[in-house]
Amino acid sequence: MLSVTGKAGETTTITSTSPNKNEVFDTAKVTISDWYDKPIKSLKLITTKMNVVVGNSIKLTAKLSPVPPDNGQITWVSSAPQIATVDTEGNLHALTAGSVTVTAKAEANPSIQGSIDFHVQADVKPFIKIDNLAQFINQPVHAGDTFEVHVSYHAGPGHTVIAADEGGLRVWLRHFKYRWFPIEDRIETDKSVLYTESGNSTATLSTQGLVPSDKRPEGQFYSLEVSFTNSNGKTFEDGIEEFILVE
Repeated sequence: MLSVTGKAGETTTITSTSPNKNEVFDTAKVTISDWYDKPIKSLKLITTKMNVVVGNSIKLTAKLSPVPPDNGQITWVSSAPQIATVDTEGNLHALTAGSVTVTAKAEANPSIQGSIDFHVQADVKPFIKIDNLAQFINQPVHAGDTFEVHVSYHAGPGHTVIAADEGGLRVWLRHFKYRWFPIEDRIETDKSVLYTESGNSTATLSTQGLVPSDKRPEGQFYSLEVSFTNSNGKTFEDGIEEFILVE
């Protein structure tokens, strides 16, 4: 620690020299100015996002005024440490789903503080699922009829459905000559799900002009597939590999 004594406005040059024989040194010009206190007057919390997934962490920053104050020490507080904790560096660690408020208080004056509300989301694995799958197994569709496919999906926390090759959430009835050489695809695409994280979708498909499964030439079969691509670039699928049509 170096102390300089003098009057406001006076200037001096300080030189520091290495004790080694190589005589390394450096200089600095110092100007003495009046001292005045700079107590902290305001505190604002800054974060890049207000939603966080269980198991993840995010960094919070406290913006202080003036810069720097005499005492810039901050105390961090979580309103629900069972949901998310916050360490002395302002790092929030998400533990379980729920809502939590993080508050930063100025140590020199705890009445000066800032808060942000966070939503902690469960870590849901992306999926797509045919909800009425059992219906097609227990009550096969009659050739020539129309039928509905009910689908639920989740793109994963922080991700959404994107267009990609599917154009949205795609439901398709496929007629194969043999594995996997398609003869015809009957496709319904739900574009309303684009840029959503999760939800449900219903598609109506027609089997008009298709023959019952047991009337097809040998090797031919039908399949029912549903799929979408999320904003992480991954495609998720569900389906019935051999979809049965009855007479």
